[in-house]
Amino acid sequence: MSASEVRPRSGFLGTCNCLNRVTYKVARQSDRKGPPMDLLRIIVAILLPPLGVFLQVGIGKQFWINILLTILGYIPGIVHAVWVIAKY
Repeated sequence: MSASEVRPRSGFLGTCNCLNRVTYKVARQSDRKGPPMDLLRIIVAILLPPLGVFLQVGIGKQFWINILLTILGYIPGIVHAVWVIAKY
């Protein structure tokens, strides 16, 4: 068989990867918990920005960036927290 005559693989291991992508999208969408939870996180982010970021992404890079921004100024901390909640 030449290189131009590549046969598609058959069987369970050779199936399309499409189902894995769909499953991943469904899992990611179910992680969000819907708009009411985002609204609650935004309210918490306005009152205490690092807590809002922590509730959304946990302790990671975005959390520490938000701590720094909140120390430097309360408004930049709020803007960053709302951005993190909207993005993730």
